[in-house]
Order: sequence, then C-alpha cells, then structure tokens
Amino acid sequence: MGPAEFTALAQRGPDAANQLPRLLRALGVDPKELASVDPVTMRAMERICITCGHKDQCEHDLAAGSAAESSYRDYCPNALSLNALFESRFEM
Repeated sequence: MGPAEFTALAQRGPDAANQLPRLLRALGVDPKELASVDPVTMRAMERICITCGHKDQCEHDLAAGSAAESSYRDYCPNALSLNALFESRFEM
C-alpha cells in the first residue's frame, strides 16, 4: 500500500470498517479468531470494507438482523473472500 492509499484509508476514520466484524459474527465467524489465524485475509477484507460504497445497505441489514440471510452477496465487495473462507472451512 502506498502513501496515497494509506492516507485515503486513514481519512475515512477509525470506524470505517466496523461493519466487517459485525457481518462476520452474523455469519458465524469470530472476527478475532480470523484475525489471529489469518491476519492477511482479515486486513485485506478490512481495507475493502473501508472503501465499500454500500455501507447504508450493509448497515440496514446488520441493524435488522438479516445480514446472514440477506443478499449481502449481491453488494458486499468481500462476498467472494467470504465465500472462499467458508469453502476452505468445510474442506478441512
């Protein structure tokens, strides 16, 4: 990550990726455990979450308690990473 990207991410504030751990918990994933086991993936997903343009939809689904059943896969830029995470969990 270069200085310009770092600055752009930092300008979004410390709460810019708050939806990610909430979504992970809704999907049955412990965000602290994921960060411990696979910190690279967690950081990558946080960075993507910070820049997401669908925060309102995500926040709505999380507040309604419907994030896990919702169509987050249709708008979440981390959906592919989450799908890969779930696939790898079940292959073990």
